Amino acid sequence: MESYPIFCQNCGREAPTMYVDYRQNIGVLVMRFSKHVHGNFCKNCSNKYFWSFTGTTLFLGWWGIISFFVTLFVLPNNIINYLGTLVLESPNPATAYPTLTDAAIEKLRPFTPELLQRVNTGEKMEAIARSIAPRAGVRPGHVVLFTLALSKALNKKT
Repeated sequence: MESYPIFCQNCGREAPTMYVDYRQNIGVLVMRFSKHVHGNFCKNCSNKYFWSFTGTTLFLGWWGIISFFVTLFVLPNNIINYLGTLVLESPNPATAYPTLTDAAIEKLRPFTPELLQRVNTGEKMEAIARSIAPRAGVRPGHVVLFTLALSKALNKKT
């Protein structure tokens, strides 16, 4: 069973993701400009940020004393992060962030006691969702959304 988080924090797709931390550095002799993006990203979003941030740093990161040394850190950091994401499957273009429909709620309702028990014991949500989803006939993202809605409803009661 995969241990990847369920949603890409950049595009919102339900897809295998991995935590990445990409940096960009631009040197302009006496100043430098930097950007930073991090989170659990799908393969497509990781590719997008890697090529954009690393390409910019590769060509514009050397123009300044401090920037020169920062670039020596940034480039290997980005490459190492990127290499880790090569094992991810590309997300299906048709896959989008799931919405919690009435049909999904009805399919998940019988699993409410199990969901609550597993969440209360501290089990990871990804594992719970991947376990319950096939038995309920829904996607793992539906289980997560149902659990969040259930939690919100229970907190209103207390």
